[in-house]
Amino acid sequence: QTNQIVLFNRSVDIHSLFTEIDVFAQRKLFENGKDEMIIFKINRSENIGIKPLIADQSRLLQIVKELIDNAVKFTNEGIIEFGFTVKENQKADIKYYYEFYVKDSGTGIDDRCLSDIFNLHKQIDNKEFTRSGLGLGISIVQKILALMGGQMTADSIIGEGSTFRFTIPVL
Repeated sequence: QTNQIVLFNRSVDIHSLFTEIDVFAQRKLFENGKDEMIIFKINRSENIGIKPLIADQSRLLQIVKELIDNAVKFTNEGIIEFGFTVKENQKADIKYYYEFYVKDSGTGIDDRCLSDIFNLHKQIDNKEFTRSGLGLGISIVQKILALMGGQMTADSIIGEGSTFRFTIPVL
């Protein structure tokens, strides 16, 4: 089938991932004319290398790019931050997991709409912005994360911004 997502797992080079993400974010900000109004920050965890991450690095990059792209669309000024930490999992077979996040100081998402963004083809109604796209990004991200054994959550406050978090287990 043409809609199959295939993963090529290997050890993720966190440092090169950070570099690729930084270059992508700076380019997105510049392309959207927001490079002087928004600061992009990478929060480098002290946990780098404590637990190696085995995952498909290109798919991991795809996930982060989608979240940064959305943050750029919905942030006019302020900050967009990317980071991660390694956390211990008390409840499951997997002892550790990586928790990545993209946080912005954008428009925020109403609680009633927050769950809708995880639905295929669903875009939230935000009259401040006209956007292109089919609304596939977050649903594709969720499919990739499910294949990786991870999941995504989001918190948001109208007028203050949003934080999207996703986890990937350490195998």
